Amino acid sequence: MERKFLKNSVLIVLILTLVILTGCNSKDESKGESNENVNEEKAIGLKSSEIPEEDFGSIVTNYECDKNNAVSKWRILYADDEHVYLIADDYISYENVPKNKNGESLIKTARGTCTVAFANLNNKTYDSYNGSKDIIDNNKLKSSLTDWHKWINEHPDDSNTSSKTVAYMLDTDVWNGFAGEKADYAIGGPTLEMIAKSYNARHGDSKIDYESSNYGYMLKLENDGEFKNNVDIEMEDDLLVIKDSTKAAAMWVASPSAYASMTIMDISSSGKIGYAGVADTYLAFRPVVVLSSDTLLEKNVDGEYEIK
Repeated sequence: MERKFLKNSVLIVLILTLVILTGCNSKDESKGESNENVNEEKAIGLKSSEIPEEDFGSIVTNYECDKNNAVSKWRILYADDEHVYLIADDYISYENVPKNKNGESLIKTARGTCTVAFANLNNKTYDSYNGSKDIIDNNKLKSSLTDWHKWINEHPDDSNTSSKTVAYMLDTDVWNGFAGEKADYAIGGPTLEMIAKSYNARHGDSKIDYESSNYGYMLKLENDGEFKNNVDIEMEDDLLVIKDSTKAAAMWVASPSAYASMTIMDISSSGKIGYAGVADTYLAFRPVVVLSSDTLLEKNVDGEYEIK
């Protein structure tokens, strides 16, 4: 009897020990799964549609491309339901400006350390392009024609100097060095539509409005009378306006201007969105990158973003 009792007691102790150990392992496994879930959540990041408008202008720290050395900082220009649009924080040097599709270099000018022109008396680098047709036939731009290239889409047969010049800026093949693994494509600068979307999201009290004319765009500030060839925007908007004119006095904008058939749009160091002739010597490029739709970003504690 006594032996049987001892035997049963030992069996009960073994069973209890096994139950306790199993419970501990289950808790550890559950804890491990929980930690994995937390890590996964941390790695998710933000979709383009989740980036708040007040963060347009934020620095993105880890975007990489073949032309890494050409741009010291990239900033969020705009974000919509599909993409995040990055813009170079400063002008790129002449050495980093790509040749046109025929392998011809643009014209270095002496007005600033980064200034570039499309033409001079002896050279017209835009003549390697047909105009609107080149842009419309670019498969990477087809889905965005009605959003970012409205004038071109409305004038598919235009072959004026302005549309040829814009075709160079929107030639995703020549600007491909700025398109890294996380990008769909890169272009030579923002379009007027991109500028307006970015600016209007951050300056609701004085929005940019625009309309098409014969040669390109006219614009005005909302509730500010008639459309014209230039407007003054908020000069302290350092995302769009570079006040230091040492490198250049203005940025080339990838949209034709209504002023004349040989002008495209620009943003000057004085905060004016206007126009410039293709042979003008005081402008430079700030490339724009369109991130892939599946690219996620995470905001750091210092307010900067990084690509996940």
